[in-house]
Amino acid sequence: MKASLPTADAWVLREFLADAINHYLTDPAARQNIGTAQGYEHLRRALCG
Repeated sequence: MKASLPTADAWVLREFLADAINHYLTDPAARQNIGTAQGYEHLRRALCG
């Protein structure tokens, strides 16, 4: 069973959150799209292959 942690009213897998943070640390240019549909799709492609 994977651990999860609360983030406001949503639940996020700890591993996904850590991977997302690492992605934005290594690709600062992607930060400008955080919170957009385009940014979400980019993040999904980057993390899920």
